[in-house]
Amino acid sequence: MKTQGYLGIDIGTQGLSVIFTNSNLKILATGEAGYEMVSGLAPECFEQTPACWESALVSAMAVLNKSSPPKKWIKRFSRSVFRVKCTGRC
Repeated sequence: MKTQGYLGIDIGTQGLSVIFTNSNLKILATGEAGYEMVSGLAPECFEQTPACWESALVSAMAVLNKSSPPKKWIKRFSRSVFRVKCTGRC
């Protein structure tokens, strides 16, 4: 049986969280992963690279797919959607 729903992605300062809900917005599965800050910036700057976001998203999706009840919630997940070209310093 297919479950229709929504995937929510929150990219935070120190990590990324994902949730999968049904069409009534009941949370069915969650996942999260952290990432490091870019080094060498001013003390008040907290930045990450897009590559870190992508890696954290892949990890968080793997955690989500292992959530209880054991079920493969997201069958296909394409990393190519998240390719970002970054020029200059953020």
